[in-house]
Amino acid sequence: MKYIYKHGNQFWYQRAVPESIYKIIGVKSIKISLKTNKISTAIKRSKIQALEHQKMFKYFKKKSNSYVEKFFSKTTKNIKKYEIKFLDDYEDLVAKLVFSKSKYLNDLKTTLNLNDKNQHTLENFLFENIPDQFPLLSESLGLLNNKNFDIKNRSIYGSLITEFLKICDDKTINEYNENDATKLYNYFVKTNEIQFGKKIIKNLDYYFATLFKYFSLNKEVFLKSIKFNTNRTRAEKFSEAELHDLKNNCLNKKDFTNFIIAMLLNTGCSFKELIGLESNDVNLDKINPFIIIRSNLNRTIININKIRSIPLVGLSLWGAKNIFQDKKESLLKDFKNHKKLIKYNESLVNKRIKSFSNKKTISSFRLSIINRLVQVECPEEVILEIIGNSKKNRLYRRDISLELKSSWLKQIDF
Repeated sequence: MKYIYKHGNQFWYQRAVPESIYKIIGVKSIKISLKTNKISTAIKRSKIQALEHQKMFKYFKKKSNSYVEKFFSKTTKNIKKYEIKFLDDYEDLVAKLVFSKSKYLNDLKTTLNLNDKNQHTLENFLFENIPDQFPLLSESLGLLNNKNFDIKNRSIYGSLITEFLKICDDKTINEYNENDATKLYNYFVKTNEIQFGKKIIKNLDYYFATLFKYFSLNKEVFLKSIKFNTNRTRAEKFSEAELHDLKNNCLNKKDFTNFIIAMLLNTGCSFKELIGLESNDVNLDKINPFIIIRSNLNRTIININKIRSIPLVGLSLWGAKNIFQDKKESLLKDFKNHKKLIKYNESLVNKRIKSFSNKKTISSFRLSIINRLVQVECPEEVILEIIGNSKKNRLYRRDISLELKSSWLKQIDF
């Protein structure tokens, strides 16, 4: 029953206006009363009205090719001439069933004499054969095999909707509201899976939006009301004991995850800065080995303050040698165009860090190196240069030498 929905005691016609058209006519959807409460009549009238609107869309589509029309069209166009004026065609369903047809009365008596009277009420008998306006959410999954159902990544939604239905009831798609959003929110908060929940809700939001568009349902997606607490827990620096535990684990278990952790320890770099390094950005054969954070073929550094050289000392030098000693190409070669793989490895690093600390993450390395440098009274400008937060002075060229930065980093090595 495309473009049809029921409101009160009558059926209405409603359809979305294509994006290229509504910019001209000024409306995003069209809503017209079909002046009937009979579904068979509503279907016929809906098809007739749809043909008129199809003509209208073709007409304005030609107009959309006109630059002048696009530019100066700021007022709503008169689309009433495409609206068919239907005559009232209502009938009293209760009167027809109960008072006009003796057959229905006999059927009603027979039905109400059945054992399960709770399920065979008068209301159920009168209205059980009226079809639902929209499908159940579980039934909507059948659309994933329909090529006309315009949705991306179809394969993920089967399990996604199944999990959703475990939290919320299976209802017709137009029945979901903010109460269901609250159930979903409470579930992810209770299970402490906020970040995972955000990804799930983003996909569900897209699925429902596509459903509503497909069935021409003019309804705001109920998941929009979900607002997770965005106040992130402030990162904390590592304790000395935690740093020693991380170091010992790196030395005992030599794998890529620990090599990255080792480089993070004394450089103040972010995970993405390290992953973006090319072999030419890593200098291990110098008196003072160092890495250069800069733009290369695989990544672009937009913030000029982030472009810097960082000495490699202690465990960070050890980690860099294990990764780059025999590597002649970019570290990103194995990760290029694989964002999911990069995120996966970042999660592995965070998971490893959390297992040797009190739920701390990669960002704790930055805070820790600042704290350790402050404790040895390292000048502020040197600290800011190391972590990539300095302001490049245009008037005074006070470049901080690699040797100076190396001398301060060696003082905090353990």
